[in-house]
Amino acid sequence: MFDNFSVLPGVGQAHVDHVCIQVGPDMIIAATCLFTKLGYVENQPRRKNGEWGEARFMEKLGSIPVQLTLSTDMTVILPGENHVAIAVENPYKAAMSLVEWLNWAGIKDTVVEDYDEKYFVSIPTILVEPLEFVPMH
Repeated sequence: MFDNFSVLPGVGQAHVDHVCIQVGPDMIIAATCLFTKLGYVENQPRRKNGEWGEARFMEKLGSIPVQLTLSTDMTVILPGENHVAIAVENPYKAAMSLVEWLNWAGIKDTVVEDYDEKYFVSIPTILVEPLEFVPMH
């Protein structure tokens, strides 16, 4: 059924899309400035605001983009806000294939959260922070 060399269905030519770092209370501007000092620039068209909080994407040529996220609950750092996003051909299929493989491997505590056609997969037995499967651009 599974082997150690096959890519899971739905993954295709996957690559890391971005890493997400949660920003402390009221520190989104300071964090943006910090990454600017490190040679990154904000990709303003990717800026996001919603009921969950806000995000800024900092990018640098030849580097993986960094998403700085400020939660609406500005009194606490929320577990799970930090994550690594992986761009795949089919986010749903990739997430479900990963869960199937983890179950086959005996890891049963996996949780999948659907958010706007992206899928967060938490695997507390293996990783502290979740993986986010996003569609390829």
